[in-house]
Amino acid sequence: MYPVERRLLTLKRYVRNKARPEDSIAEAYVAEESLTFCSKYMTDVETRYNRSPRNKGFSDESVFGVDVFGHGVNLIGGCQLTYCEKFDQLIFYVRNNCAPVEEYVGLFKSQLQEDGVAEAHIDTRFRQGFVTWFRNHIFCRSPTEMIDDDLRALACGPDLRVRLYCTCVVNGVRRMRKKNKRSQNSGLSCMGTHNNKDIDFYGTLKEIIELQYNNKEDGTPRSVVLFRCDWYKLDGKRIALKDDGFFKSVNTGSLWYNNDSFILATQARQVFYLPDTKFGKGWQVVQTFGHRHLFNVSEIDLGARAEIVPPTA
Repeated sequence: MYPVERRLLTLKRYVRNKARPEDSIAEAYVAEESLTFCSKYMTDVETRYNRSPRNKGFSDESVFGVDVFGHGVNLIGGCQLTYCEKFDQLIFYVRNNCAPVEEYVGLFKSQLQEDGVAEAHIDTRFRQGFVTWFRNHIFCRSPTEMIDDDLRALACGPDLRVRLYCTCVVNGVRRMRKKNKRSQNSGLSCMGTHNNKDIDFYGTLKEIIELQYNNKEDGTPRSVVLFRCDWYKLDGKRIALKDDGFFKSVNTGSLWYNNDSFILATQARQVFYLPDTKFGKGWQVVQTFGHRHLFNVSEIDLGARAEIVPPTA
């Protein structure tokens, strides 16, 4: 609120000789600029420019051969061991959203078509039988065929007991499920498909779920972190998403996709919801933001020159 006063406080701290305050400020300013310039080239010394971020993940994706295991989510606090009623749905979503499993998805759907399953029932049969088929297909293959250990662990399945957490750090953002909290770290959005169209789904975080798989030979744990969310309904005559080109407003009174409420933690993007003063109660304005420590700078070809267009009369 007071940038001038804050800057004067910094300059006053530079004064060491009160008889010549201007010289002290100039000398300290040059020294600070020199140290700042040098500190950016010291990779083996911790400075404020190479300090580890406050919200940091725990693992590297290159360690695992399956992308869902290299999520890098840092789970904070204690966990609650419980059994989930939608355990089969969790396993299906993980396998259906794993890149190395895409070829097996296409193979299973082709097999359903060869068996004479109608096109309208393929999606239903796929949801019901893909988990079992994938496990049997991986373990019944010839021993001479090379199967990645991570893919084999994924086919084996996780522990029947899931772990519920209240807080986690993913993609440099701290997320908390909104339960008796006044903070707004629970709002999120995710890209999805509705009526064969790609749209942004908006909702709130309800549960942070971790699935534990078999550990690697060196003891590195394999796990998958998912979010259970409440998605706000964006389709309807009175509650449809309102977008005037500047603000997007959603109605928080109606929910949809209750049977498809799980996403991977890495698929979520954080948003905030503000009260909508135009449409009144039940409507929230979606506010997106960019992280202060992340920059999206477009690359410029230095060899190419910009075309200079002379001004017209």
